Amino acid sequence: KPKVQGVLSLKEGVVYLAEIDLPAHIASLSLVFNQHLLILETVEGKMGAGRFSGRGKANFVGLHPGPFGFHLDLTEMPVQLTRNLTGVVGGVILFQGDEKKQSLNGTLHIQKGLYNKRVDLRQLLLKWRERQEERLPIETPFIGKTALNIHLYGKENIWVDNNVAKVALDVDLQMKGTIQKPLLFGQINIPKGTFHFRTNEFKMVSGVVEFV
Repeated sequence: KPKVQGVLSLKEGVVYLAEIDLPAHIASLSLVFNQHLLILETVEGKMGAGRFSGRGKANFVGLHPGPFGFHLDLTEMPVQLTRNLTGVVGGVILFQGDEKKQSLNGTLHIQKGLYNKRVDLRQLLLKWRERQEERLPIETPFIGKTALNIHLYGKENIWVDNNVAKVALDVDLQMKGTIQKPLLFGQINIPKGTFHFRTNEFKMVSGVVEFV
């Protein structure tokens, strides 16, 4: 049952995360330890061209986390979900809970988005059938069951641009479920664009994709 008191400060540090290509450059970070209470007074830094800042606190019972809450502001933050799906987002994220139950809430504005992977329609249909039989991945400890409630929206500079289609997207989605098993609700509007099938080009007048 350790009790820690004091201050930890960090300036001009770099944090590398295994799942993210871009390192996080920490301009300043200040942590205050008061026995069973940890206070994140401030953290500020950059990731690529994006900036982030945060604050929060957490209680500990021995080495086990008690109630906690952390607030994070993102500005023009680059994201890369896959090699061919990139974007820039800004907004606010709140991570809170305790050892047994956590939630991640917030609003993210998609300022830019691009999906440019080339598509083979025949292979796509074959792989789709195989994916229906894939098992869920192994549970992620602690944060895997974190409940999600994040609003994703944006309607400018969001495109699918590949060998099959060039379409603009207007996104208004709500991410629910958990980090381990996320669910999407809402819709994506397609105000304009073109599709290519074999040697034919089709002009999109309008379209809607519903997530239910």
